[in-house]
Amino acid sequence: MRHKIKTILFSKSYIGALLFALALWAYTALSGHYSTLVNMPLKIILPENRAFEEPPPKSILLEVKGTGWNLFNFLFFNNSKQVMVDLSDSKIIDSEFSVQRSNLLKGIQGMEKVELSDILTESITVHTGKVTTYGVKVEPDIRVEPADGFTLVGNVKVYPDMVEIRGNDKIVSKIQSWKTKYAFYEDVNKSFSESIELSDSLDGIVNINLKKVDFIANVQQTCEITFNEIKVNIRGGTTPKNHVIYPDFVTITFRGGINEIAELNPDKLSVSINYADIINDKTGILIPKIEYPGSVKIINVEPKYLINHKVVRTNTLAEN
Repeated sequence: MRHKIKTILFSKSYIGALLFALALWAYTALSGHYSTLVNMPLKIILPENRAFEEPPPKSILLEVKGTGWNLFNFLFFNNSKQVMVDLSDSKIIDSEFSVQRSNLLKGIQGMEKVELSDILTESITVHTGKVTTYGVKVEPDIRVEPADGFTLVGNVKVYPDMVEIRGNDKIVSKIQSWKTKYAFYEDVNKSFSESIELSDSLDGIVNINLKKVDFIANVQQTCEITFNEIKVNIRGGTTPKNHVIYPDFVTITFRGGINEIAELNPDKLSVSINYADIINDKTGILIPKIEYPGSVKIINVEPKYLINHKVVRTNTLAEN
């Protein structure tokens, strides 16, 4: 037992001494002077009438020197370090503009307690163009998976459904819509609304006047309803005299959200075939067009098609 206690005490003393030695070594090492390479964040400010055609570098490489302690703080705790090149008062006409070494040196910020040894970039070429603003539709990149026995009525709707995008005309003029960030909701059994951020896929190239939009997903309990013997109408005329269309009615079964199904009635349904289709038909089969409000779905139609029978009358004279 005493042997075990001595072993434990020895181990603790050994670990303590080792940690002290490491701390002393680190303190001594960090007190020396060193130089190191660091990627400094780069920010370029353009005139209001210009926009980037492609993103500039996000950082540039510098060599800095100082004590180990100061370099350690500079690398890991200095959040103000950056190279900010302000070209807002510059007259940029051509699509290519060269940011010179002198501009980069002038823009270095946050170098407290360390010194700059060298900047390893002579110049940066940026591609810019005329600024324009367009209004585009917001496209929700949102997937909703209803729980069993429920359905998503229509599509996910966003508010507002338009945003303004501003940037280089060569780029923004080709953008037809702007997506939200992707989101997935599963096992949903009721309607819900939330806010969602817009995509930042072209961050630094295209500016958007909004960061977020609201959306609503209309989730309802699934329901079905059947309407029997809905009359088939002839559009553009009446049934030609030498044609017989049968049957002249159909039975339709709908499936959808319970609230939409409750609002559906035969008066809101339209089942029709075009007069021209009857005349030009050579198959003897017609498929009626069914129109109805809302986003319910047709799951069955009986019969699935109508028979177009052309009657040919002949006069036979009997000879005596």
